[in-house]
Amino acid sequence: MKKIVISFLSGALLMFSGQALAGPISNIGKKIEAEYVVIVDGKELDSKAIASSGTTYTPNRAIADAIGYDVKFENQTVIYTKKEGVNLNDPATTGVSVEGIDFDIRGLEIQLKNLKGFLDGGFAISDESKRETQNTIAELEARIKELEAQKAKLQAQTP
Repeated sequence: MKKIVISFLSGALLMFSGQALAGPISNIGKKIEAEYVVIVDGKELDSKAIASSGTTYTPNRAIADAIGYDVKFENQTVIYTKKEGVNLNDPATTGVSVEGIDFDIRGLEIQLKNLKGFLDGGFAISDESKRETQNTIAELEARIKELEAQKAKLQAQTP
C-alpha cells in the first residue's frame, strides 16, 4: 500500500511540475473579452484596444502615429523612433487646440458640479460611496488643473 501511495504522489508531482516548466503561454487563439476606445490627447483613435485573459492590448501603430513616433518591427522586437521635424505642441500635428481643451474642461466642470450637488443634496449614501465620490471629485479637479496648465502652455506657444 505504501508503494502505491508513493507512486501516486511521485506521478502527481511530476505531472504538476511539468506544467510549471512549460514556459510562456501564447495568446494566439485566445478569446477577446472586450474592446476599449483609445484616446490620445483628447482625440479618439480609430483603432480599439482589446482585453484578453485579464490583460489589455493597445494598438501600437495608431498610438505611435498619434504621438509623433514611427513604429517598426524587427527580429520580434517593437521599435519606436521619434519622427523628425514633428512638433508635439503644434495643434496641427496633435489635434489638440485651446478650443478642444476648453471643451474638455467644461465637460469636467459639469461632472464636478453634478457630483458636488449629489454629495451636498442630502442623499442617504454609504460611507464607501461618499469616499468614492470624494475621490472622483479630487481626480476631476486635478484633471481640470492639468488641462488648464496644458492650455496655458499651448497659448504661450501660439504666435
